[in-house]
Amino acid sequence: MLRNFFLKTLYQKRFMALWWFIGIMAITVLTMSFYHTFTNTDISAAIKGLPPGLQKIAGDQASFKTIDGYIRQQIFALRLPLLTIILAISLLVGLTAGDESRGLLETQLSLPITRTSLLLQKLAAACVIVVIASCGALLGIALTLLFLHEHESAGLLLKYILDCATLALVYGLVGFVVAAVTGRRGMTLGIASGFAFLSYLVDSLAPAVSSLHAVDKLTFFYLYQNDPFSWGRYAGLLLVAALLILVSVAVFNRRDIRQN
Repeated sequence: MLRNFFLKTLYQKRFMALWWFIGIMAITVLTMSFYHTFTNTDISAAIKGLPPGLQKIAGDQASFKTIDGYIRQQIFALRLPLLTIILAISLLVGLTAGDESRGLLETQLSLPITRTSLLLQKLAAACVIVVIASCGALLGIALTLLFLHEHESAGLLLKYILDCATLALVYGLVGFVVAAVTGRRGMTLGIASGFAFLSYLVDSLAPAVSSLHAVDKLTFFYLYQNDPFSWGRYAGLLLVAALLILVSVAVFNRRDIRQN
């Protein structure tokens, strides 16, 4: 068990996973409860009153009138990605640079386990936690749909959840790489969080600012979409994730662990 850091990490973070699951479910239920308010309210006049650039950011008002469009716009376009990205970054940075800053990593590596195995086991545990937390949105949507007397494809919702969880893990892996290079928790959190925020800002403004179109393609949000779901772009996210993992393992295996 001492060498099984996958199970050890899951056990240590079990309450974290539970509270994130409950929190995401609660936010999803609250958001979904406003669906009939949107369908019974004419928001087209408000959107048309915005400047042309902001109209593109606000999206197609017709999408708010269908349950699928509302779920995509209100849950998977904004709330769930941001929440799971925060979770993934904080979790992956904490399991690497956080443990190193507290002097735990050196102790862990004194056990009969390779650096690669240690890193990958922690990563696998983080992936499970992010997926569990993301499924809070799935349960929240399912419960709310019962009360709203609406229906949505379970398969489509699972694709949305998988896409969103993968996007969050990719941004978390940015922190994973920086932590493997520097071992410094504060710096890693700043770089990973800043990159995620700038990426979202660029992706949000790109429809209204033509000069950002090329830059937007460099963000991972460009590969994330749910209208419609594309296995091709999802494969792109997986490829980026694999490359980031390879870089983090290669760098971590060659770096001297900081003394604390």
